[in-house]
Amino acid sequence: MVALYLYGFAVAATLYEQAVTLIEKGNPAAAIPLLEQASRQQPKDARVWKALGVAHASMNDYNAAEPAFANACRIAPKLPDACYYHGRALYALNRFPDSLTALAKAPAEECSVQLAKGQAHEGNGNAKHAEALYGQAMRECGQRLPEVSAALGLFLIREGRQHEAEPVLRHAVERFPNHAGARIHLGRLLVEKNLAAQALPHLEAAVRLASRSAQAHLLLAKAYTRLGRTSDAKPHFEAAAQLETDSQGR
Repeated sequence: MVALYLYGFAVAATLYEQAVTLIEKGNPAAAIPLLEQASRQQPKDARVWKALGVAHASMNDYNAAEPAFANACRIAPKLPDACYYHGRALYALNRFPDSLTALAKAPAEECSVQLAKGQAHEGNGNAKHAEALYGQAMRECGQRLPEVSAALGLFLIREGRQHEAEPVLRHAVERFPNHAGARIHLGRLLVEKNLAAQALPHLEAAVRLASRSAQAHLLLAKAYTRLGRTSDAKPHFEAAAQLETDSQGR
């Protein structure tokens, strides 16, 4: 019995290592069957479940990622990022109260967790709690994590506070020029202000940085259209539609 268990453990470990290598090489689809086999060999190995969740999430398949992350968080809540990833997958599925429950098991002092809680509270309609958490994250790590400024800027836009959002996003773009999210949100704000010419370089950069972002392509197409460049807009409208179709299919 012991020998059989050790054999199963060795097989699962080998499959796990092979799968992680595939994920790191950008081939999560090939990693999934290996991790599924590993999970059958060692169903209590939280690392395997977390890696399986990562593989599915890498393909934007959060319906498949969520139960894998749930297993990892349940089995080993102290495994780095296990409960955080579970909370993020639930957020992606618009399950905001469940997301907050999962995030409560993650290290509260981590900025990424504070930010995720803020986004979940915002999704749940609690703007006051969301803003407090965004503010805390900005104070503690806004100067080193670009996603914090991007999230705060988007929150302010959604709250109709564009005049507050613009300096936050401009500072983020200046400090983190290669962060697509900050450029997307700033571009959106400028398009909404009928400043398409100012938005254009940010949205062109966003598409280069995040070519699989339907939002980036759509906003760039809108900016081109506002400037009368309909032939330049057309491929980006098409790309946005295809990416959205792909996402819905998954």
